[in-house]
Amino acid sequence: MYDGGLNYPLCDYNDFGHQLRMFSGTGGNPHLIIIGRDTKLVFSQYGYMTEEDIRAAIESSLAGYGDLHQVEDLGSVYMDEDEKMIGLGQKFKSLSSETINYALTKKENKSVVDAVISGSDLILCRGENTGIEEIFITASTATETTSDSFKVMAYPSNAQIVSFEIEENFENFIHLSGDGRWSYNKEDYFHGSGSLRSDELAAPEEEGRVAYSAVRIDFISDRLDTAAFSYKISSQYDSDGFDFYLNDIWIELPDNKWSGEIGWTFAEYEVPAGKHSLEWDYFKYEYGYAGLDAAWVDLMRIPGTVTSIEFMPVASDHGIASNYPNPFNSETILQFNLRKSSPASVKIFNQSGQVFRAFETGQLNKGNNRLNLKFDGLESGVYFYRIVSAGQSFNGRMLYLK
Repeated sequence: MYDGGLNYPLCDYNDFGHQLRMFSGTGGNPHLIIIGRDTKLVFSQYGYMTEEDIRAAIESSLAGYGDLHQVEDLGSVYMDEDEKMIGLGQKFKSLSSETINYALTKKENKSVVDAVISGSDLILCRGENTGIEEIFITASTATETTSDSFKVMAYPSNAQIVSFEIEENFENFIHLSGDGRWSYNKEDYFHGSGSLRSDELAAPEEEGRVAYSAVRIDFISDRLDTAAFSYKISSQYDSDGFDFYLNDIWIELPDNKWSGEIGWTFAEYEVPAGKHSLEWDYFKYEYGYAGLDAAWVDLMRIPGTVTSIEFMPVASDHGIASNYPNPFNSETILQFNLRKSSPASVKIFNQSGQVFRAFETGQLNKGNNRLNLKFDGLESGVYFYRIVSAGQSFNGRMLYLK
């Protein structure tokens, strides 16, 4: 820690990615690299280093900067409540403790969010419209000025959001394809407690070939609307990266942010009424690795009804379940086959992955079994069920129509 009011965490080459392993000493000697303003190399040294060496290198790096610093990223904001406050004093710092004044401008007049500055606090209020809006913040002292921007996503409380909060259920909403897979991740997410992350993807051995892993959601919208999602990338810059497809057509991501180190940000696209598919791909060339070599998606806003669910291949201890009638109005019957007599637990999920009914069946017989389910007061749409019994599990979907 540097005592000038800023933190400079030290790290080893693994934090920079596999492509920097060449800089590590084979004999175990430490290696220090300090990068200054405009990514220029300020200091590089192998072997033993004293604290004075490190402090001198940091002072040299600081010499390329002024007094006013942005010490923390503004980050993207999801308005899941009517009002949020951001302390700008935690984002910007004057090393000489000069007074910092703040101003804001909005890129577009969408009225997604109303924003005001009170002292060093930025106050955000959910506006009358829904969507994504970009806000620019300027911080100024008597002699220096710096600025940054961030995006705000705001949707009404009844918007259909897929946010991967339930680890066991995310597979019900997606179809996976390609050379790798995506899986639930609870270490890094934008909102809630989980996200969807691309797993490790091997670099192709053939020159010019591209390896990829894809995740897709299909849905039907009954009106002109918008689909939106948040995403994050950590990849080799300008090589490996992240693609988005709407109805199998490649769509450019906002601000051309598709590779490198991209913190959580938003994308929003208009979709007309009809059938649609959204697909996210993480792709990889043969050149190597960098960063965490992955992409994440979270907080998907899907208009209409999720449909055409395609399940991943399952292990032999999984079975097939069905329900009839399907679609149904108020009552349907689940059918499934047990390998041995045992009780079962049943969970019913809505399209956001939330459990709205769960119960135990008591002892069931080996072989074919039927469960009669009655529903009242549901909204029309697709619902999912999961049955677990003595090592077996069954997944299925059903369509409820009023």
